[in-house]
Parts: sequence; C-alpha cells; structure tokens
Amino acid sequence: MDLRAQARQIRLDLLAVETSHALASRDIPHAVIKGPTTSRWLYRPPREYSDLDILVPPSQLAPCVSTLVSEGIAHPPGGRLGEEASHSQVLTSPVGAEIDVHVTLPTLDPATGERVWNVLASDLVDFPLDTGAVPALVPASRCVVLAMHVLASGFQNERVREDLRRALEASGADVWTEAVSRAERLGIRADVCAAADFVSERALAAMSPAATLRLTGRSSSAIQLERVLRGGWPDGVRMLVQELFPSAGFMARYDPASRTSRAAMLAARLRRLRRIAAGLPSAGSELLRARRR
Repeated sequence: MDLRAQARQIRLDLLAVETSHALASRDIPHAVIKGPTTSRWLYRPPREYSDLDILVPPSQLAPCVSTLVSEGIAHPPGGRLGEEASHSQVLTSPVGAEIDVHVTLPTLDPATGERVWNVLASDLVDFPLDTGAVPALVPASRCVVLAMHVLASGFQNERVREDLRRALEASGADVWTEAVSRAERLGIRADVCAAADFVSERALAAMSPAATLRLTGRSSSAIQLERVLRGGWPDGVRMLVQELFPSAGFMARYDPASRTSRAAMLAARLRRLRRIAAGLPSAGSELLRARRR
C-alpha cells in the first residue's frame, strides 16, 4: 500500500471512530462491518478498503442518519433507503467518502433487519484501529456478512470472494459451525453455505432462486425481478414502485444530466423506464430457469 493509500485508510479509520463516537453519544446501537474489520482481521498487511459500512437496527436508521448529518459527519442523503442498495442508506462525508448505513444484509429485504441485528449483533467486540476502537461483530457473524456479500456480487468481484475464502481459513470449524447456526436462525443457511461452496470451488448445494441468479452471473434485471416477486404484497409492490419511480436524489446520482432541468429529469426517468422494460423478457426467462434448477 503506497503512502496515498495509507493516508486514505487513516482518514477512513478516523471517520469510523468519529462515526462510532457520535452514535454512541446518542445511545444508538451500531457495529462497523466489512472495511477495517475485514482488512485487519484477514490480511497482513491490511488491504485497502474504500468506504465505511455500519450496521444498525432498522428502528435506529432515522436517528443514525440525523445524528451523522447534525454532527457534520455526513451530508443529507440524496435518495431513499433501498434505492442504491436494497439493504442500506447511502450517505457521503464532506470529503466525499461513502458511508453505507446497513439495516440488513445484501439480498435481504429491510423488513428482516431487526432479526438480523438481534442474531448477528447480539454479542459485539471492541475492534482496535490505529485511531481508536469501534464496535464490531464477532467472527461467526462476520462470516455470515461476508457470505451474503459474495451472494450479492461474488460472481463479478474477486475481492469479496477472497475475503470469504480467508474468513473460512481463519475461522476454523467451530466458528463456521456457529456462523451456519446464525444463518439458520435468519433463514439463510442454504445461501450462506452455497456462497462458501462457491468460493471453495465445490459443487454448489441446493440454492434459492435468488442465490442461483447471483452465483451464476445472471443479469441485474433478473435479480431485481426475483426480489419484487419474492416480496409479494405489500413489500414487492413497494419495491416495484421504488424501482420505477425513484427519488430525484437517486436520479441525480444515477444520471447526472437529470440535474440540469425538469425536462432533463423527465427525459432521464423515461430512459430508465425504457431500459427496464427492454430487459423484462430476458429477465423473466432467466428467472424461470433459476426456479427450475
């Protein structure tokens, strides 16, 4: 890691500690996930990471965001929860660092968040950084988080696969058994085990349609269609409306040209709708194949 990269890591470590102190001062439960808790746990020397991820109970999302904004740690969010990622609210620090406030795990609906917090964050540890200590998940819970990130992006992202491979090696049988037990309590045992099989290059076990779509490299349209259909009523309808009619803040990040005028915003929204409509036939076919697997 060169000097510039080291400086970026120090700034992110400082941001993690500052964020944690601000939330702790308001008695907002939280845990730093991924980022430094993966880098320092699994890599020697620590590998570079690019943003800050924190997990909070869904009931604490609004107080968390309000605290970070009022303390000047983050700008007000540009979009709504779930628009840029189904599991988190994306914030930005004054110097441009991304802060992802997670209310659940990747691929899971925010409605699962309270259970995710209760299962994974039932026992936290102080995790030391050069700039201070932050609350972090225990290794078994970290393994579940890394497995679900493989499920979300592992087909295209070698780094998240390497993270889980190293976690499996570092944890040992007892920790992995506890990780599987926690996944079982969350109803995601098969998917967590499939992610472990995937990074270990073993034959994939039985998987849900969502895991099949993601680990076989299917399109984002098929993955989103599966989420909407799985959500049913009312969650699926809410996701569909949010997908078709996102907030202006999201659109400004998705298509910067939309910021210039109302006409440009309308044109950007129409382009997005046309793209979604064009992808539906192939997405439906991919989903049918995944469900027959």
